[in-house]
Amino acid sequence: MKHGYRKLLVGFAAVMILATTASAAGFSVYGVGARARAMGGAFRAVADDWSAAYWNPAGLAYLQKNELDVTMLVTNPRPAYTPEAPTSYLGWGFNIKGGGERYPDDRMLPFPTFSGFVRVPWVTGLTLGAAIYWAQDVNTIWDLYTIPDNYNATVTLPEQNYRVDLDVWDFHPTLAKELIKDKLSAGVGLSVQRGDLVFRRMYAFANPWGTPYNVPPFDRLLGTMQYKADGFGVGGNAGLLFKVNDQFTVGLTGQTPVTVKLNGYSDMEIIFPTNRGLKEQDTTYSAYFQGGFEADRRPFKMDLELPGALGLGVAYRPDDRWLLAADIAMTFWSQMEEWRFRFEGGGMAFHAKGIEPLTEFTMPMNWDDQFQFSLGAQYQMRENLILRGGYGFDQTAVPDETVLPYLPDYNSRHRLNAGVSLLLNRFELAGQVSGAFSGTRTVTRISDLNRDGQFDNFPGEYKTSQFELLLSTIYRF
Repeated sequence: MKHGYRKLLVGFAAVMILATTASAAGFSVYGVGARARAMGGAFRAVADDWSAAYWNPAGLAYLQKNELDVTMLVTNPRPAYTPEAPTSYLGWGFNIKGGGERYPDDRMLPFPTFSGFVRVPWVTGLTLGAAIYWAQDVNTIWDLYTIPDNYNATVTLPEQNYRVDLDVWDFHPTLAKELIKDKLSAGVGLSVQRGDLVFRRMYAFANPWGTPYNVPPFDRLLGTMQYKADGFGVGGNAGLLFKVNDQFTVGLTGQTPVTVKLNGYSDMEIIFPTNRGLKEQDTTYSAYFQGGFEADRRPFKMDLELPGALGLGVAYRPDDRWLLAADIAMTFWSQMEEWRFRFEGGGMAFHAKGIEPLTEFTMPMNWDDQFQFSLGAQYQMRENLILRGGYGFDQTAVPDETVLPYLPDYNSRHRLNAGVSLLLNRFELAGQVSGAFSGTRTVTRISDLNRDGQFDNFPGEYKTSQFELLLSTIYRF
């Protein structure tokens, strides 16, 4: 017994050697599969079920049977934002009425996953199949803006004045081959990604008309813009799985970046101010100070740059019951420097004298490359009952200069995970629960990185938590 505990402690120390760095989450859905997620994402060197297509496709070569899987993940994000707009912006709608902490619409978000993989009987060690899973997701609706006092008392903005719905599906055909029997395998996958975007935000356009038309609060013209688009991108991933001996396994993985080419339409609405004094003057621009709206609709294009990644994992089996694992991964979020919306058809027209059409709008991101660390354990309590647990640390990718309430990566997060599998003949019924928590992040300075008059962050205090429940059924035959 003492010898068994010694092996367990040695293995635990070995995987902890990898715990030197940690990783960006961006707006990725964190991993797939009940087993992998229950172990905190420490799965690149385990990769022993269908979810290897995501974590390390090389692991599929060692599947003992064919597998079909249906999974449902439900998440409940709980972000909170307390605005602290600088004095210069208090008259421009971002001093939220009532003050205090703000929350988005409370939403339960479902993420289904489907997969099927088969061992090819006439080729030793060859497995192929496909998985469909959610790769990236943002779903937030915020009330963050109030029309400035004395600008236009007749207009009421919808509460959904800031909204981001970004969904990226990944159709992932994959194959894996054992290269050296019971020693080395390799796998590759094709990542065909479908992206859908709905994005709504407020704009404050600089008033170019000069005195007396540009005195506060009329020095800017209030507008809203909504983008709707969809498109496809193609990438891939690859992995190696090396069994050092019966106890130690090492996994190496790489994922290419993906550019999703989005095409759609954008709707702009300009809300003109109301000013009786200017209305009564017989001047060139007084007609634009009588309230009312102007609208335009144009097709647009946007390249959604999604990051590549590199990962390393180790797994250690001290005995027949225990499995310990650790992963580190680097995600190259710096590839997403900006969201650039390019308007076609001559640009977005303001229908106002002296204001040129808007040919593009750029929202700087300037995100950073980061790491993610995961540590997990599995214990076979009985022949048909397996318990799992894990911990993960995800470092934020977002600098203070571009942190925003409606994009979910507020701060570095700690994840706690637990799960269980029940083996019933050909079925494995699995469940997993997790919670992710971040500390408070305070942003004090406002930024306009590209000097276009739109600020690129929201000063204030940010914090978030997220709770998840996953249920999975695997059928093996």
